[in-house]
Amino acid sequence: MKIYKRGFIALILVLTVSTIALLVSAGILLQSVTEEVASSNEEMSSRAWSAVNGCVETALFKLASSTGWTYTGNESITIDPDSCYILPITATGTVSKLIRASSTVSGFTRKMEVVVATTSTSTPLGLTVTSWQEVGDFSE
Repeated sequence: MKIYKRGFIALILVLTVSTIALLVSAGILLQSVTEEVASSNEEMSSRAWSAVNGCVETALFKLASSTGWTYTGNESITIDPDSCYILPITATGTVSKLIRASSTVSGFTRKMEVVVATTSTSTPLGLTVTSWQEVGDFSE
């Protein structure tokens, strides 16, 4: 009878240790998956940020290269492998304009507003960026 008792205690001990090891392994796996998702989200947000900044740079180049400060925006641009949208450029004064752009990558949207002023009237225009900021939503 004592042999069965020792065997039963050993079996319970093995099951308890196995259960604890399984729970620890599951916790480590869950932590790894959570970190992978966070890393992927950070990458998508960073790609959207890069694309929207590329869009603003493109708009600045086109605005500076346009004859008479006439580039109006309102176009989509592909910045491989992502895309962004330059909203219609609006005048904020006689020598300044507002450039607004947005990009969404895998559900992560980044938006920029840039105010630029001209410092010359010849083409290419001399431009001064007076404000460059990421915004949650565009001002009207």
